[in-house]
Amino acid sequence: MLMSRKLVECVPNFSEGRDRSKVESIAAAIQSVAGALVLDLECDADHNRSVITFVAPPESVVEAALAGAAKAVELIDLTVHTGAHPRIGAVDVMPFVPLEGVTLEECVKLAERAAAELWKRLKVPTYLYEAAARRPERVNLENIRRGQFEGLREDVRTNPDRAPDFGDAELHPTAGATVVGARKFLIAYNINLGTTDVEIAKRIAKGIRHSNGGFRYVKAMGVMLTSRNLAQVSMNLTDFEQTPVHRVFATVESEAARYGVPVVGSEIIGLIPKRALEMTADFHLRFEGFQPSMVLENRVADALAGRQPLNDFFDALADATPTPGGGSAAAAAGAMAASLGAMVARLSKLDGTLYEADRQFLAVAVQRDADAYGSVVAAYKRPKAERAPFVEAAMREATEVPLEVLERASALAVRLAALAAESPAKFASDVTTARAWRRRRAPVRGPTSISIWRIWRRASSARLSRHGSPRCSSTRSNGVRGAAMRLLVIACYFLAAPLFAQYGYPQYPSAPWEARKTAPGAVPMPSFTGKVTDLDSKKLTLEGDTPNLMEFTLMRKTEYFSGKSKIKASAIKAGDRVTVETRKAPDGTLDAVIVRLEKSPPKRDQ
Repeated sequence: MLMSRKLVECVPNFSEGRDRSKVESIAAAIQSVAGALVLDLECDADHNRSVITFVAPPESVVEAALAGAAKAVELIDLTVHTGAHPRIGAVDVMPFVPLEGVTLEECVKLAERAAAELWKRLKVPTYLYEAAARRPERVNLENIRRGQFEGLREDVRTNPDRAPDFGDAELHPTAGATVVGARKFLIAYNINLGTTDVEIAKRIAKGIRHSNGGFRYVKAMGVMLTSRNLAQVSMNLTDFEQTPVHRVFATVESEAARYGVPVVGSEIIGLIPKRALEMTADFHLRFEGFQPSMVLENRVADALAGRQPLNDFFDALADATPTPGGGSAAAAAGAMAASLGAMVARLSKLDGTLYEADRQFLAVAVQRDADAYGSVVAAYKRPKAERAPFVEAAMREATEVPLEVLERASALAVRLAALAAESPAKFASDVTTARAWRRRRAPVRGPTSISIWRIWRRASSARLSRHGSPRCSSTRSNGVRGAAMRLLVIACYFLAAPLFAQYGYPQYPSAPWEARKTAPGAVPMPSFTGKVTDLDSKKLTLEGDTPNLMEFTLMRKTEYFSGKSKIKASAIKAGDRVTVETRKAPDGTLDAVIVRLEKSPPKRDQ
């Protein structure tokens, strides 16, 4: 039985609703995090506020929220912001909602982590509200937001009761503060009245909200919609099953009639659960014996719930269609390896964050690979005269996806090797399985990925465009050259597989030693000279001046460099003396390149 998936909904509210390009940039930042999926984006010019709804697994939802927050802090300036909706921050509120396979308590921990990171990374002070609140008066959002940005900016400096939960008692100069919390699903629901008298909307809002004795799960305020010349009762329904939408609508309609005002419409901001609409339909249509299972989509969902998603993938893989294919299968294999790594790391009380990031990336790559193939097919279906740039872009993506999988899997291999040494012996079989899956991640590995990338860049330099290329004398020759180079890329990709399967798989992509030695995060180490005591395709063990054995990961499998001369791996034997330059990689491992080789004298027959 497969474990059910885990999903958290996050619904950050941003103090920008008039420049949609800014809001779309924020949404793009959120979706750039692996595993995050933006479901909805709402902009309101009168409120000058936007609401972005996205879902993500628990391990990536905080990073996605922080990515959106960072972009909002960059783009939004509260000192010049005006709008009908109260606010204290560029990222005004950031709630985490348990959606599937996650508890409210887990969302509280996510909220606390997000609040701490907002201060640490962006210097935006944060308050915790709803289920995450650390002080009873901060359960209600309106208590924290009292005075809005301008009032809180002054009050926080002198009133200890307004001090944030994370950060200094000083708001960010342009981004203010952010309220972060965990709560159940909330419906943002507005009812528009056929009047310009905003006082009527305010009186109705006062009568129905919980803080003034109204409905237990309703927060409401009256605002003026200048663009539509209408008054509005703006509400948050915090538990629609206890206080359903239809009951709130009927009450507002009745109260408005007392003032001789009609209801001209209502609107949902963001998303609404299907259950809320089912309850409304049942109430107004007076169905007899109505059950949610009578809804067609619910019945289909129930029927599919018993299926295993992995079997669905296997069915699609075995189907007589080109996608999903080998690239998707390779990414799926890598995702399984990363998942096993995460499991072993957690059971061993080690940090499994990087394994989770790998898993999310590779899981998304399963579909990306299939989509990339579809893009190539679609590009070739375009009219011949205009297809060239589309084919080039599609081919680039079709090449980049497997290469990114290769690079991610190579880094995963290093972590799994370290995990094998750090984890208890009882998990050896799981780590061994993970490493075996990783070795089957794609048809090429190591230096081949960089070589193919260089070939692809050269192919791309032969542009297929109306403007020609300085490298080619004509558009025709340019097109032939570009097509030939792309065919070479594909040939290298598939033909290299049996060679590497026979002779082994290097653990690092090829790159000039000087570049790798000075790569970001790399620490150059001293040179070592010693006698070779053991040599295989991955490790070199040297016996130096110290009694300890020094073991290094070699940079290349088949040959090494000594000055300007090349040294074949097969020429290095136990007993030879070598000098190596080393570096400490960002992941803590040591790697080395041979710079000098002194052959041991041949043994004589006795």
